[in-house]
Amino acid sequence: MREASDAYFAEQDLISTWIAACCAIDKAYSQSSSELHRSWKKWVEDAGEHPGSNKAFSNSLEECGYKRKHTRDGNMFYGIALKPPEMTEEEAEARWWTRC
Repeated sequence: MREASDAYFAEQDLISTWIAACCAIDKAYSQSSSELHRSWKKWVEDAGEHPGSNKAFSNSLEECGYKRKHTRDGNMFYGIALKPPEMTEEEAEARWWTRC
């Protein structure tokens, strides 16, 4: 029983760390479950851990308080979204010029 409890809390710590590192939180945000899971999977594997199933991941996000809803575009989570990828200074300058 203790091992299962330890595993649960370890996974919750990983989820919380991933959310802090890779996600933005706001009630206006939403992101597909598959996009969130893809980011989670890469992040966890890069850390040398096992990502688990998409279903287990989704259940963990729900346990963290994020609402999941099935839409015509698939399963979406609300209140959470992936942070945009970081850009180099050159990429940021290039984008500025293309917006004008």
